Amino acid sequence: MGISIKTIAEIAEENTVSLATLNKSDWERVIINKPPVSEQQKIVDYLDEQCGNIDKIIAKLNEEIALFSEYRTRLISDEVTGKFDVRGVAVPEFEAVRDGESEEETEDEE
Repeated sequence: MGISIKTIAEIAEENTVSLATLNKSDWERVIINKPPVSEQQKIVDYLDEQCGNIDKIIAKLNEEIALFSEYRTRLISDEVTGKFDVRGVAVPEFEAVRDGESEEETEDEE
């Protein structure tokens, strides 16, 4: 299902040029292997299913984020208006993680 690198190299060697200078006629001779249409359809179906699963997960996470945001807003409002007293609440220790960094990366730095 990919370009035959050996064929590209053979074409380049025949023409004594580098890969960067292959012209259109050289590329037209490159052999591209592809699976039969039935196998391509199976691949498409699989990817569609996986993308659907990912979309469901994203939607669920967005719902959770919205709920946490709503909860945060409500908590702040209740505290400011005196409906909720936070003076005696102990804030647990936590380790901050920078955006785009996994927990493993953070642990590796220590």
